[in-house]
Amino acid sequence: MGMFERENLDVEIVPWAFTVTGVLVAAGDADLGIAYPPDVLREVALGSSLKIVAAIIQENNVALVVPADSPYETAADLDAAESYGGYGTPHERPLVTEMLMAAGAATPGDFQEVVLQGGAIEALIEDRVDFSAVFQGWSEIAARLRGTELRLFPYVDFIPEIVYPDVVFIARSEMIEQQPGVLERALRALGDAYTFAAENPDQAADILISEVTDLQQSEDLVRESAHYRAPQYLNDAGTWGCVQPSHFAGIGGLLERSGVLLDEDGQVVTAPEFAVYATNELLANC
Repeated sequence: MGMFERENLDVEIVPWAFTVTGVLVAAGDADLGIAYPPDVLREVALGSSLKIVAAIIQENNVALVVPADSPYETAADLDAAESYGGYGTPHERPLVTEMLMAAGAATPGDFQEVVLQGGAIEALIEDRVDFSAVFQGWSEIAARLRGTELRLFPYVDFIPEIVYPDVVFIARSEMIEQQPGVLERALRALGDAYTFAAENPDQAADILISEVTDLQQSEDLVRESAHYRAPQYLNDAGTWGCVQPSHFAGIGGLLERSGVLLDEDGQVVTAPEFAVYATNELLANC
């Protein structure tokens, strides 16, 4: 829609394939990247100069998930589950354990963690794992549209003090210091775009479908997802991007207590201060 051009920016989308986007940003191969907050906290603890510069959405959509016909009818029932399908990240077990403990499980960490090589829903359907986790707003919609009903246990229902915005934009501290104007203009364009998506989900879906040919056979999925996500882009003041210390204090404390924040020597460290890993200075309305 010309939003980058209006900011006099020529933007290239860098394909990241299986490389963690934080690696591309840290190496200077990308100026902005999309990241997952627990990963950012762990990288900063290791000495990285990455910083969160905007929250893409204002809510957390992660949910533990089982098939609708599963014997696990409540989150507490997952105490009896033997296997969890995850993605091999150090923060998963602490988060799942904390959530199950809050749900009333007696032995919340007593499960085998299976690193998935494909999608969580497929692993559940094929009985390769007892439960897994998904981002609501896409996976469960896709499953329902193809006839698979799921039972979801959202983190926010059990550990609201620990959840955080699902996805954020990150940049290097060096670029924030040296070229703040470039990043300010990029985030202003992105803010305009996400505000448009919040207010016009059908048109946003049309654009995504037209630009990503693989999605042209999934129009219902894209449209439902666009409507699901639309209310989450802006905060209560109608502003996009703003991050707050309260967003991350809970997850920082959990990662610290769990001993998964390590420095470059492998020593357990405390959670970094908010100002070390996040900033609103590039956003005009925060």
